[in-house]
Amino acid sequence: MSSLKRLLTLGHVVAFGVVLTALYFAWGRVFSEGGTGSNVVLGLLLALAVLWVGTNQVGPFFDELLAGGEKRERMRRQRGAYESAQILDKAARRERRNKKTRLTSVDFAELDTVVADLRRAADGDVAFGDAAALDALSDRTRAVAERAFPPEGEGFFAQLRSLSAAFAVALALRTFAVAPFQIPSGSMIPTLLIGDHLFVWRATYGLQIPSENGLGLFSFLGAVLPAKPFYFVRWQTPQPGDVVVFEAPPWVPANPGEDWIKRVVAGPGQQVRFADATLFVDGRKYEQVAADGTAGVDDEGNPMGVMTRYQDYDERMGRWFPTTANHKRERLLDREGNVAEHDIFNDLPPRTTQWPIPGAAPRLPGLRCTDEACVVEDGFVFVMGDNRDRSSDGRMWGAVPIDHVKGKAIFIWVSVDGSENSVKLGRFTLPRFRFERIGMGIP
Repeated sequence: MSSLKRLLTLGHVVAFGVVLTALYFAWGRVFSEGGTGSNVVLGLLLALAVLWVGTNQVGPFFDELLAGGEKRERMRRQRGAYESAQILDKAARRERRNKKTRLTSVDFAELDTVVADLRRAADGDVAFGDAAALDALSDRTRAVAERAFPPEGEGFFAQLRSLSAAFAVALALRTFAVAPFQIPSGSMIPTLLIGDHLFVWRATYGLQIPSENGLGLFSFLGAVLPAKPFYFVRWQTPQPGDVVVFEAPPWVPANPGEDWIKRVVAGPGQQVRFADATLFVDGRKYEQVAADGTAGVDDEGNPMGVMTRYQDYDERMGRWFPTTANHKRERLLDREGNVAEHDIFNDLPPRTTQWPIPGAAPRLPGLRCTDEACVVEDGFVFVMGDNRDRSSDGRMWGAVPIDHVKGKAIFIWVSVDGSENSVKLGRFTLPRFRFERIGMGIP
């Protein structure tokens, strides 16, 4: 009996409808229309997995429920033969790939014969049409399986070791290699849009012991982790221009301990200030040009740009709203004199034109400030959002400890636009997918 044939039974069709209906109502309760699209990709993959597994598991129940007594018993036996064939065939194929296998060609031939007979029985072959023939086949299957794969006497502990190994590998990858991140707000527009799902390379700057807040799905291990993250091996520091994910330090007024994403604009020992809506680091101006590359200023002396309409998201109100920004490109000069460009947004006129405010030197963690400029202390980096007038960043709450930096954002693996629907069927909605951003690197 093929997998396709099993899925086309009446019971599987009924099970498919039941599971799909349950998922339809559950989706509407978990994912509301007009959100940011957070976790919608994970939810979609999980829903497809539940639909497949649920149909396969519940389908036989409905098949038996809809069948008569004698037919029900025959179907139960055929399903058992099919499942035994699948398990035995998978084990045989795995053993064939094992270079240290102790099975001989005779053993493999015997396994193949039993698997073929089980599949004939599952398909209703007349040779296995009565209970006695099926019982004899079941006994022969058990004998062949025990000879080929004798029980080791520690099945539970062997499975536990396998699960522990898989868990350890997943935890190590999540902690030291690659971690996912979702963009929940507009502070990094236009570089990163709300709904971008990206990967962060955790080993960019070293090997870090995360804090109790820093393991995402593995946060239940927080009791054995330190209160603050730290690098036990560090081979470099975040450089100006890097887009980094970091654990918000305790002095951040909103949601300390959560993962944030910003662009590093100054490192330890560097002087930073904001004048005429333009960034200066160590006295050098980060030149701003229009999105098409032309330089200049408008009639009010603001750096020239291109007026751009876009959708932003109000996290407190939970709604999207249209707004306008002055789209420019900023040319960043690093310590070695290399020039890198990235896009930025400003309101027009800019909300923030001077920082620090003359005559009001701020007292912020990780910074030594005068009325003219602030110097980043050792062990810290200064970060800002690319959406300069709609970003809560270092200008408001100070610098970020380097030990809090989790890694560098590397590329976008999927992007969803929650402000528009691609599918709307009553309670079931899907946001619009930005396919053009898939695989995009992060400047």
